[in-house]
Parts: sequence; C-alpha cells; structure tokens
Amino acid sequence: MDAVFRPVFSLLGAHHRRLDEVFVRVQKSAADREFPIARETFRRFSLELRVHIDIEEHDLFPLFEKATGMMQGPTTVMRMEHQQIHGLLDEISALLGRGDDISLAARRLLTVLTAHNQKEENILYPMSDQRIARPELEALEKTIQAKLNAAMK
Repeated sequence: MDAVFRPVFSLLGAHHRRLDEVFVRVQKSAADREFPIARETFRRFSLELRVHIDIEEHDLFPLFEKATGMMQGPTTVMRMEHQQIHGLLDEISALLGRGDDISLAARRLLTVLTAHNQKEENILYPMSDQRIARPELEALEKTIQAKLNAAMK
C-alpha cells in the first residue's frame, strides 16, 4: 500500500516551521541591537514568507478552489490575512531600517501567523492534499519545491 501522499501539508507545513525558526533569530538580533544582522535575517525571512504566500495564492489556491468548488471559502480568509501579513512585514522592515524596537510589531505578526498557519495546516493543506487530483498534486509538489528552493538560496 502506498504511503499517504501529502505534498502540500508536508512541504508548506515544514516551511512554516523553518520561517518560525528564522523569525526567532530576527527577534533575538533586534533585541540585542545587532541591527545589521537583524536586517539581513529579516530580509531573508520576508523574502521567503512572500514567496510562500505567492505559492499559495497563485499555485495552490486556484487548484483548491477548482477541486472543492469553494470560491468564497478558506482561501478568501487566507488572502485577507496575507494582506495583513504583508503590511506587518513592511512595518517591521521600516522599524529595523531605523534601528527601532520591533517587539510590538513582531508580536502582532506572530499572533496573525500562528492563527493563520493553524488554519492552513488543519484545514486548507489537508483538504488540498485530499481533493486535488493526483496529477495536479504531483505538478504542484514540483512547483512548490522549485520555488521554495529558489527562495532559500
């Protein structure tokens, strides 16, 4: 019997954890007032998170919506939250650029990301892996891997 094929959950869920670890380093560097390190680490974090969001919005969500017929369901909420996340990334970038404290903005971002990631990992990703047709899922897996690998270079 084949193992359960869950590329969306496996790849994007694992990337959530990687992003969490990188953001901890950003917060530590900023708290230690090591702003050049914090800025560079945040630049990488922001780039990877923006690529992650782009994968979801341009590659995953259309397939999910086609497979489920849910055009106004979870993806609508995810897109709205992505806009919030983009705004918080911009805010933190500006704060780091000025050498200002990021702790409040970082807490807001973590609050949004924690709830957002839970919804994706508990609802959207499992449903995607179950409902998207296997050939499309295999192609999506390759796309996700290629885009994440390019962003992590």
